[in-house]
Amino acid sequence: MRNWQALDQPERAASARRWFHASLAMLMLMLQSFTSALNTRLGTEPLLLLHPASLLFLLVWYFAALRPQTRLVKAHFGAGYRRKRWDGVRHTGGRANGIPGRFWFMLGLQPIRPRSQA
Repeated sequence: MRNWQALDQPERAASARRWFHASLAMLMLMLQSFTSALNTRLGTEPLLLLHPASLLFLLVWYFAALRPQTRLVKAHFGAGYRRKRWDGVRHTGGRANGIPGRFWFMLGLQPIRPRSQA
């Protein structure tokens, strides 16, 4: 959003906001899928860590939203455009990704008990 605002493109900034909201909705769907799979306690339902719908969403987002922005930045600022560093974001993301990784490791160490026949 802010990139489009900085490029003085308010209609594209609004589109980026809608993409952000769609991404949040997709995240909620993935979390719901995760919790339903977790509730089966790794039974017969396969646990997809990377759902095909999320890959499709990523591809559609790239071609519909990101690619036009990168082309506009390249045309507007040229090849000498100096990008901002992502070190802080990457370190924060790495720390945040470590939490689910530890959870999956602990979950994998628990024995899978057969379901009782009721």
